[in-house]
Amino acid sequence: MFFFVVYAVVIWCIACRYRRSWRGFGVVGAGLIGCAVLAWLHWRLYIWSEGRFYLRVLQVMLYPYALLVTTVGLFLASLPRHRPAYACHTCLYDMEGLLPIISECPECGAHWKSGAPPPAAAPDQPVEASNTSLAAIPICQIPPIPA
Repeated sequence: MFFFVVYAVVIWCIACRYRRSWRGFGVVGAGLIGCAVLAWLHWRLYIWSEGRFYLRVLQVMLYPYALLVTTVGLFLASLPRHRPAYACHTCLYDMEGLLPIISECPECGAHWKSGAPPPAAAPDQPVEASNTSLAAIPICQIPPIPA
């Protein structure tokens, strides 16, 4: 039973490594062919042994297993290859257009860790994250109501 877990994980890891390429989808197809060959060998074992080695439960478990390996493999092979250039390093939220204004992710609150300092900072000084958020930036000034 350990072989089946390792087999699925290997297929999924290779499909994820080569996602959005013909290699990723080819590995998933090869994984499906491997499951089909195993089912065929199981059927041939029944014929060769004249009915002595036929475990119906193994074949019943093999079909959903092959479907699971193929479906998850196709999903992983279809994922995008690269994240956006200005994505949050924690949750991958696209922060393009927000960088000069805020230094933390509005989705998860993680501080932005960019390789390049913002334009206001000197290149030889370390950049410190501020607690500025979009809620702290005034959009318009509303005068107070007189009492």
